[in-house]
Amino acid sequence: MVGEINLHCGACEWVPDGPGAALPHRSVLGIVRHAGAFQEFFTLPERNLRLVPDSVPDEVAVFTEPLAAACEILEQVQIPCSSQVAVLAMASWGC
Repeated sequence: MVGEINLHCGACEWVPDGPGAALPHRSVLGIVRHAGAFQEFFTLPERNLRLVPDSVPDEVAVFTEPLAAACEILEQVQIPCSSQVAVLAMASWGC
């Protein structure tokens, strides 16, 4: 399983089971009012978990959220077709 990082506040009726990114009072795992994942243990509501098919290795599944964030950028920013862009990817977390 992988986790959706946007957490619904639970107090408002704004899209109660919808995508967290649109919620005005959300917290965001490791970014806004919620401890991040660079710790041994952290909490995440069950409704934020997404099933990953067995055919997807864990080494690939960990990139689900960063890929989703990168894809969302294309919806938030207009990049002209003639623009030069750089795509940076970290191959390993270890030294």
